[in-house]
Amino acid sequence: MTMIAGVLSDTHFSDLAEADAAIGELLAGCFADVDLVLHAGDLGPPEALFCFAPLPVLAVRGNTDTGHADLPSQRLLTLDGVRIGLVHGWGAAAGLETRVIRHFDGQELDLLIFGHSHVPVCTRRNGLLLFNPGSLNRPRSSRGPTVGRLILDRGTVSGEILTP
Repeated sequence: MTMIAGVLSDTHFSDLAEADAAIGELLAGCFADVDLVLHAGDLGPPEALFCFAPLPVLAVRGNTDTGHADLPSQRLLTLDGVRIGLVHGWGAAAGLETRVIRHFDGQELDLLIFGHSHVPVCTRRNGLLLFNPGSLNRPRSSRGPTVGRLILDRGTVSGEILTP
């Protein structure tokens, strides 16, 4: 059964009103048909996660998520047969992909979702899909604000970067 995931990172919402408005637009637009949301950290206020209701949200804590002590720093999960690592990331943009890959060394992953750089990435390396949705509110690429979308189907995954 095909599953569609909306993917965010580095939203850095300043308050709940901003989060509610932005998430509402996403859910009415490019996330209208998603089954769940994956957030790779640096969310903003902890209550922002409730703005995705009724969709399930799986999130990790980013380096600025001081109010999110309840969120794990990483997740390992399997969705529709796809083995996924989810982490925020850390350090300089240069070498970020290598660092997050090494962080999950020894894990059999099909997909590695990360954030931190605010720059979108959707590329395969040795069969592993590396996926960074970029940033909705504070982009650092010429594409402007971006989010991600993943299609998972019986152990296969494809991704795309979207401009909402």
